[in-house]
Amino acid sequence: LRLFPLCLCLLATAVFFRTLARAFGTDRAALVAIACVLLPMFNTYMPGLHFQGYSWALFLLQLSLLIRMYWTQTALPRWCWAALFLFGFAQGWLSFDQFFVVGLIAWPLWLLRRSEGGAPSRKDLALPVILAFAGFGFAHVLHFMQVAGELGSLGAALTEFRNTAAERVNQAGATVPQMLQRRIFAFLQADS
Repeated sequence: LRLFPLCLCLLATAVFFRTLARAFGTDRAALVAIACVLLPMFNTYMPGLHFQGYSWALFLLQLSLLIRMYWTQTALPRWCWAALFLFGFAQGWLSFDQFFVVGLIAWPLWLLRRSEGGAPSRKDLALPVILAFAGFGFAHVLHFMQVAGELGSLGAALTEFRNTAAERVNQAGATVPQMLQRRIFAFLQADS
């Protein structure tokens, strides 16, 4: 069962390192490859059974596409824009945990490229962020509608999601503002 996500991750890693070599040269790409392989977290998700492997492969492909966009001088084909939406959608369907990583990864890359003297436009930042967030959000809307269909109404789905959220923070029966207030208060107490 671990072989398929592992193979997808290894393929995505090969694409990622190839993209790095094309954008920055073989020497720099080799240094990044060595650093990545030595870091345990780089390999941890690869054989994951609970969609971590698939999510990691998609993230590496998304990074590859963004690096190509910001560091090469060629215009991206139209399918690349659709791919950014699909990467966000698939990430959203697989996992709820990486919303900001998937949606905002273009921002630090865009800032880095501008600091190096490149001139990517604001559209080159806005469009990848919007597409990734739109795909991620669309997956969550579909998931919510699926739950509403199974439970029979939107109200039942909202109640189920609220109860699940309350259970996860060990505050069953609390309203959303009460949960936020308790979490902020606990955070402030731990900090002092």
